Amino acid sequence: MFVLGLVLVGCGTAPVTGSTEAGGTAALSSLAVGSSGTLDPAYGERGVASLEGHRTWLARALVQSDGQVVMVGHGAKGGQLTSFLRRLTAGGQPDMAFNDSGATTFLGTTAMAALQCPQGANRYNDWGAECQDPQRIVVARSSADNDGLTLSRLLPSGQPDPSFGVRGQVAPGLSVGEVLAVLIQSDGKVVVVGSGGLARFRRGGEADPTFGTNGFAALAVSGWIQDVVMDPAERFLVLTNAADGTAARTQVQRLTQTGQPDPGYGTGGQTTLDFGPSGTGQTLLVLNTGRVVVGGTGGLWRLLPGGAPDSTFGTAGHATLEAADGGDFVISGLVQDQQNRLTASVLTSERFAPTLQGNLARFRPNGTLDPSFGSSGLSHVALCPPCTATNGLAEFSAVAVLKNGRLLGLGTGGRRSGFSNLIAARMFP
Repeated sequence: MFVLGLVLVGCGTAPVTGSTEAGGTAALSSLAVGSSGTLDPAYGERGVASLEGHRTWLARALVQSDGQVVMVGHGAKGGQLTSFLRRLTAGGQPDMAFNDSGATTFLGTTAMAALQCPQGANRYNDWGAECQDPQRIVVARSSADNDGLTLSRLLPSGQPDPSFGVRGQVAPGLSVGEVLAVLIQSDGKVVVVGSGGLARFRRGGEADPTFGTNGFAALAVSGWIQDVVMDPAERFLVLTNAADGTAARTQVQRLTQTGQPDPGYGTGGQTTLDFGPSGTGQTLLVLNTGRVVVGGTGGLWRLLPGGAPDSTFGTAGHATLEAADGGDFVISGLVQDQQNRLTASVLTSERFAPTLQGNLARFRPNGTLDPSFGSSGLSHVALCPPCTATNGLAEFSAVAVLKNGRLLGLGTGGRRSGFSNLIAARMFP
C-alpha cells in the first residue's frame, strides 16, 4: 500500500510488499532458532529498531540487498510538510553515516523513493554500473506550493549522485500532483505516480515521449489512488477508493505499458471490490502466478490475471477476517515469501496504548489464517520499547521478506498528537 498509506517501488514490484531482497544468505532450514512470528532478539533492541523523529510517520520503506532499510518519512519541520530519508543498518541500528548526518531532508515537499536494482544486477536490471551493489536511491518529490516535480538520485552514501542531472537532481517540467509512488522498470526507466497521473522518465531524468502524451498519462480516478504496482508484463495496476454516497467503493484498474487504460481487464478496464459498507482496499500484491491479491478492511480479495475474482479463494474470491476482540482488522501491506506463503501487516486494536502491539498475519492458500504462525496466525509483538510512546499507537503498515526468510514489520509509533518513531521489527518466519 501507499504507506501514507503506501508501500511501493522496485523493479516491477512494490519494494516492501513484494521484496525478498535483504539480509544474509542462510537457508530457511537454518532459521529454527525462534518460534514463528516472534521477535528476533539479534535485531535492534530486543528485535525492534526505532528511528526517532518529530511528528513523523512512515511513508515508504526500501529494503536494500545488503539488509539495510531506507525509511522514507513525512513530517513537519518549521511549519512545513517535510520529507526525509533515514537508514537502518542490517543489524537494526541507526546509520549515522548516511549523508554524513544520518538523514537526507527535503523541506516543503512530499517525497517518495525507489531503489535502483533492488536485487543487484540481475535478469530484471542488466544495465551496467547502475545495477551494482550497493544501490542508488531515486527520489521523486513535489512541492507543497505548486506540485512542481523534481527527481533526485542519491549515492549509496545518501549524498547526491553527481552523474545525475545537475548536482544529482533534475526538474523535468512535468507535474503529477502530489507524489505517491516511484516505480523502476526493467530497462531502468523511472515511473512517478501522483494524484494527477503517471509520468515516465529515462534513466537520465528526461521525460519519455513514448509514454502517454509527452511522458505524462492522466488517470481518471473517482476518489483517490491508494496503491500502484506493476505486473510481470510491466502493466500498471492501480488501486483506488472513493466515497459513494454513504458507502465506500474500491476498484482495481489496469493500464498498458504506455499508460493507457486496458479495456481487456475486468469489466471495461477495471474490477470493483466490496470491502463492506465503510471498508476500503489498502494494498496490492502481484503473486508469482500472475494473480493479484488486494488487502483491506476485514479481509482479502484474490483476482485472476484478467481481473475477475478467483473463485478458488475464500468465498467467490473474498476471504473475510475478523479480530478476536471484535475490533479493527485492516490489512495494510502484503508480501509473498520464498515458500509462496502470503504474509500481511495488519492494523488491529492492539496497536493502541497501553498494548502497543504490532501484528503480522500469515495465510493459507485459501485465505484463512495459518495457525502455525504466531498465535493462531497473528504475531502480537510488543513494539515499545524502544518505541517510547506512553499513549498514542504503534503499528505495522508494511511488511518485507529478507533473503534469509526472516520477516520485517515496518511502521510508525508515537504520541496521539503526532507520530514520533519509525519502527522496524525483525521476526522469525
